[in-house]
Amino acid sequence: MAHRKDPIKQMPSDSSTLPSTLPSTLPSTLPSTLPSPLDDTQEGKNQVGGCRAGLIGMVKGMDPRSLMGYLRRVVDSFGLHFTLYMVSTYFFVKGAMYQYFYVVQLPYFKQLGLDALAYQANYTVSFAPWAMKGLIGALSDSFPLFGYHKRHYITITTLFGTAACVALALLPLETARLMPPVIALLFFFAHLQMSSTDLLVEGKYAELMVKKPETKGDAVTFVWSVITLGMLVASATVGIVSERLSARFVFWICAPMAFQLIVPTLMGYLPEERVPKEDNNRFKCEKIRHQWKFFSLACVMAACALGVAFVSVFTSPTVQLVYALGISTVLVSASFYLLPRVLASCNVYMFLSTALYIQVTGAVDYFYTAEADCLPGGPGFDMVFYTTWSNVAGVVCQGIGVWFFQVVMINWTFRQMFWITTAIKCVAALVDIVIAERWNIMIGLPDMATYLIGSAIIFRITEMMDFMPSVILISKLCPPRMEATAYAILAGFANMGQAVSRGVGAFMIKGFGVQTEGECNFEGYSMMLLVCQFLLPLLSIPFTWLLLPNAKADQSLLNADQLRETEAAMGIADSEDSTGTGSPDIEKRQTQPAADDDSSAAPPYL
Repeated sequence: MAHRKDPIKQMPSDSSTLPSTLPSTLPSTLPSTLPSPLDDTQEGKNQVGGCRAGLIGMVKGMDPRSLMGYLRRVVDSFGLHFTLYMVSTYFFVKGAMYQYFYVVQLPYFKQLGLDALAYQANYTVSFAPWAMKGLIGALSDSFPLFGYHKRHYITITTLFGTAACVALALLPLETARLMPPVIALLFFFAHLQMSSTDLLVEGKYAELMVKKPETKGDAVTFVWSVITLGMLVASATVGIVSERLSARFVFWICAPMAFQLIVPTLMGYLPEERVPKEDNNRFKCEKIRHQWKFFSLACVMAACALGVAFVSVFTSPTVQLVYALGISTVLVSASFYLLPRVLASCNVYMFLSTALYIQVTGAVDYFYTAEADCLPGGPGFDMVFYTTWSNVAGVVCQGIGVWFFQVVMINWTFRQMFWITTAIKCVAALVDIVIAERWNIMIGLPDMATYLIGSAIIFRITEMMDFMPSVILISKLCPPRMEATAYAILAGFANMGQAVSRGVGAFMIKGFGVQTEGECNFEGYSMMLLVCQFLLPLLSIPFTWLLLPNAKADQSLLNADQLRETEAAMGIADSEDSTGTGSPDIEKRQTQPAADDDSSAAPPYL
């Protein structure tokens, strides 16, 4: 950023009523950060990542005083109104509403009588907006709408999301069964709200994290803790509601959750200054011209994401595979051509790591819930267990993953964070093969217990441990004054990888002969899981050393020269710094130690 300010001072005048003092019942001996495994003893400092130090941090992390100190620090760092806005966004929209839409798809499509491939296609279309974050970020950066860069984009997409919820709730099942593309479009609009609001608020807390690097992962931990609570509420009710009432009723629950975000948005709880009147409702052509690389990549990503949605609904799995491989080549090449090396390398890693974990959700969900006449001797989970109780266990374990990340992993390097969690995820995925081959029954372990241990516990904990460093890494890479667009592209690339994996997943379901309607066939199911969820994901591990920085979460990823190079490549210095010296706060952002490397002049890569 051009000028370093306290984030609380950037709040609008009607949003700057943070109390001068918060309740002071906390003892002065509370740590200034959440307990770290390296902060307790000299022995802990010497044994980096040691087991004893990790356990000390975990025990102290359960102290309610530490929790209150952490919450107080979040409010002090990010402001009371913005903290409440994050709760409105991440508890109700990305937490509960997201989880309702994610989980209700299975019972809804089973009630519609559609097969696994149709379910997989809807799943792909639903999540396409998450890969379009780049375009949304580019628009918010370059076209202030009615005086604000973020506020009214959130308002408009909130209206779209609310309308989609109401339409899905009102549409009779008999009618919906005949128009899967319309259902997919409505899911698309609901996720458009979730992804847009998520992106625009992400951009704001990324900006604040860059200004205050000493907060480490506080904002990320807070956001994902709130999301986890929202998901827990949704998971605890979605199966029961869809089973006893109807899957359609879930959409009635989602409608007010979507609409409530209008209130804090229009009240100005999102810290944002009004643009000058002469810049209102018009493109910043000069900014687009200077920063054309970011904007070009954002448009390419959005076009590819819309293409994924189209081919998923209207073409065969073979065409989906060809398209997925084609856009992967285009996006990786465009990333290295249009972005500075540091950003491009991290960008491509996150794309590859998500794309190589092939998602075959349609086959997996239908396998576990198949009736006896379709899959004799199969697990045969009822919908309440599969969509409610297993998801409640999974969400609780996601919370454990957030907690474990903050107290144990926060002092690891990014490379350690990613390769270790990837390896554990691959091992956890083998549990699905154990169940498919019925090996668990041979040793007397019930299906439900085996599934909970693997998919609902180990996998969910590791999934969150893998996701948290992704968010911090993206936040650290955002160039100043381009936070929304940069965050959108970097996060959108990871989401684009998931879209590719779903497209390839449709081909895998078809290619391995998995059928879920008519004459059911799961003979190739185990081999499909071995390839998609174990062998291919392992290929991403070597890229952690080739593409990721050898840095910790509280370290700067770029030295001053690299930051100037990044700003120059993105046109930031040219468009907003007439002195030609780059961003005035470059040196300020270097107050944290640089990433470990053999040479301070070289990027932190092997």
